[in-house]
Formats: sequence, C-alpha cells, structure tokens
Amino acid sequence: MSRPRFDGPRFLQLLACVAALSGSSLACSDGGGGTSGGGGGGNGGSSPTGADDPCALSLALSGAVAWQTSGQALSCVSSISTGSTFQLNFLPDRGSQVSALGLAVAGTQRGEIAANLSTVLVMNSRDGRSFSALGCRSTLTVNGFVRSEMSGDRYHVAGTSSCSSAAVSSGGEQTEVSPFQFDSTVIWNP
Repeated sequence: MSRPRFDGPRFLQLLACVAALSGSSLACSDGGGGTSGGGGGGNGGSSPTGADDPCALSLALSGAVAWQTSGQALSCVSSISTGSTFQLNFLPDRGSQVSALGLAVAGTQRGEIAANLSTVLVMNSRDGRSFSALGCRSTLTVNGFVRSEMSGDRYHVAGTSSCSSAAVSSGGEQTEVSPFQFDSTVIWNP
C-alpha cells in the first residue's frame, strides 16, 4: 500500500486560499450557525458553508504567534476536493492575531473513517507572516454525506489532530501547535 502524498500544486492552492480568504468578504458559516460577509463572485475554488453546517476548531498556538480558539468567532469556507485529500479553511474574527488557518488532510475518501492521516496546517497572522506545520497527523471520527450541491457532494468531517513539530515561518520563527479538534464540511467532486 502506498503512503498518501501531498500534491505540490494543491498544497500551494491551499496556501493561496488561506492567504486570499484572510481579507475576503465571502459569505461563510460562522460557529453560531449564521453567515457573515457579503458574497463575492469568484472564490478561488471554495464554497461557503450553509447555515446548518458545523464550523468549529479547538486549537491553541504559542511561541511566535500566541492564540487560542476558545471563545473566538470563526467562519468556515469549505474547499472543493477530489481524490484522497480534502482541505478545510477557518477564518477567525477580525480581533484575532490569526487571520486564517487551513488544514489539508490526505489519505481518505468521502465517507471513510480513518486514522493516522498525513496533515498539513497552514496559518497566517494579521501582521503578514505565514506558518506551516508539516508533521501533523489526523484521525477522522466523522465523515458523512450531508447533501448534493451543484459543485459536488457535501460531507460533514470531524476529527482530532496533533503535530509532532512546530509551525515554522519562512523567517524561521516557530509556533507550537496544541493537539486540536476540527468540525466542518467539505465538498467532494467525483
């Protein structure tokens, strides 16, 4: 059995999506089930989640960037994924030190519960720094069909992750990432 690998161009798309979304005004689901922002036109391959879709992230950062999600309002933007990799993007409220956070989880298919999945975490700070943690692993505890949409089938995905190394910026600054939990949706295309 071959080990899942991250596709370089798709990883760059995740980075671009996280960077672009940090200043956008897309209509996205917030943690309270409402929507925020004003729906812009093209959204770089992402789709706003619906009002009933989950949007939660429990995470703490320390070091070059210190931040904790408890009590923070979040918006989720579901990425359209194909193959065995899906992406999740979280946008904290404007008062946060973090402007955007994204996950790319490889090694599972739609509807499949799996453990020890290779995961990349990307985080942008409000001051323009970008951090990446490549040594992360995830366990999916939920991966269930929600509904069909024009762009594909929406699935509810939730699980836990931990990173064996810090998130590092291009300047070498390090941010420690606590074990974390995520709960959101993703759209899978055939």
